[in-house]
Amino acid sequence: MKPSIITISGPSAAGKSFLVDEIIQNFPNITEIIGLTTRPKRKDEVDGKSSHFMTKLELEQLEKAGELTLVKEFFGNKYAWYKRDLVNTEGLRIINISYKSIEELKRNGLNIFSIFVRPKSEEQLKEVLRLRTTSRVEYEKRLRDYYESEQFLKTSKQNFDLLFTNCYDKESSRRLLNYIRNTFIRDGDYSRGVKKIREDDEYER
Repeated sequence: MKPSIITISGPSAAGKSFLVDEIIQNFPNITEIIGLTTRPKRKDEVDGKSSHFMTKLELEQLEKAGELTLVKEFFGNKYAWYKRDLVNTEGLRIINISYKSIEELKRNGLNIFSIFVRPKSEEQLKEVLRLRTTSRVEYEKRLRDYYESEQFLKTSKQNFDLLFTNCYDKESSRRLLNYIRNTFIRDGDYSRGVKKIREDDEYER
């Protein structure tokens, strides 16, 4: 059975949101499942497109009403998903979700293809965090998340379908787009000029 959902997971600042946007832009027949969050909206984000932004009270009311699933808390903010969006079986979809939720998705009977995005090196991630975070406390929290994700890969029984190294450059984006196209896209009209994958492009399985 072909996967109905592609999951993108990884530590904070690994470039997950950017890669999801690239996939959506190049393959319009792949639709994104939008999550809910109580975290503040960043200046470049759009409500209902990047996430459904809401207060903690609003999210908890939806949870009590039984409309949500995979409710988690990270860095003091809550994240969740509408049940109706996950059970929708129309077409191929993509979701940016915590790597700790992958097994729960599988237990719920969802047919997924899991991709774990990791930075090329710790130093590269630190540089991205220095540019992105606004305080030392936030920097340290997100760096710990990276260490925890690496430990998770080493000790967890969770097997991801693809471990993808993101170097935060155009070549990384191109490699992932080629992988998506060659793995999931059968009609060339779905893509928008993505170059053919090279034989020396390598992916960790």
